[in-house]
Amino acid sequence: MNPAPDSIMWHYDMMGTYSVRSGYHLGSVLASNPGTSGLNSLESWWKYFWRLKIPSKVKIFLWKACNNWIPSNKNLASRRVSIVNSCPVCFTWPESTLHALWCCHSLKMTRRMCPFMDKVKVSEGDRFIDFLISCRNLLSCEDLELLCIILWRVWYRRNSLVFKSATLLDKDIVPWAIAFLDEFRLANERVRGGLEGDRTNAIVWQPPCFGFYKVNVDAALPTSHGVVGIGIIVRDSQGQVLGASAQKIMARYPPHVAEAVGILKGIQFVRNVGLWPCVLESDALSVVNLVFGTF
Repeated sequence: MNPAPDSIMWHYDMMGTYSVRSGYHLGSVLASNPGTSGLNSLESWWKYFWRLKIPSKVKIFLWKACNNWIPSNKNLASRRVSIVNSCPVCFTWPESTLHALWCCHSLKMTRRMCPFMDKVKVSEGDRFIDFLISCRNLLSCEDLELLCIILWRVWYRRNSLVFKSATLLDKDIVPWAIAFLDEFRLANERVRGGLEGDRTNAIVWQPPCFGFYKVNVDAALPTSHGVVGIGIIVRDSQGQVLGASAQKIMARYPPHVAEAVGILKGIQFVRNVGLWPCVLESDALSVVNLVFGTF
């Protein structure tokens, strides 16, 4: 490649060249939406958005959506991809970013289950970024974070319907998003607690009495819906590992049920390998209390 001198480019034009037409178009867009589309408003929005306490992958997805970079049919058609721009789910409206993530008729139950969105007015012709900025101005930070997870899940549902013919009901989106966000916040609190806590107060594994085995079990719910991971490890009073198991269960369990299943799997494991007598340990205090009737 031959070196070339730097030059000034006008990024509102595909060729990088300023014209009166492109300047007039930009001015018209900014003037038509002074409350939401001004440069100062956009800068404020992005500063606020990147500080939201949601997973980075959700932020990156919504950043792409705000720039119309997600492959909705209308966005693809605008880039001269040979495709019908109508929505592949409802087959009624052109599939803009806003339609795909919020306005589609197939999301009626999802919208109904978001009472905090009643004060946000939106129509099919709005830009997605203007929709999010309006939500920022009207919703609490916690509600906006939940909305972000819902929008991310809606896109997953759309792709599952289009490419996998999988049926994900719109009424399940909001409960899933609430559970996902709760798990994310809890995990971050645990991490902060571990980083800020005194190392001398850290919880360490305690061996069982001589002649007994200790079984530790834990359950994990990955972001992929319908999968539960169960981990089991058995050690003796010297801390030596005598057995371990990792299992994947295709099920849609809430966290407390997953932990209870983990305890059951741990008991079944030590029974099958003959490691008796034993004590079982779990970090799910509420489930342990239910097992022993101390709730």
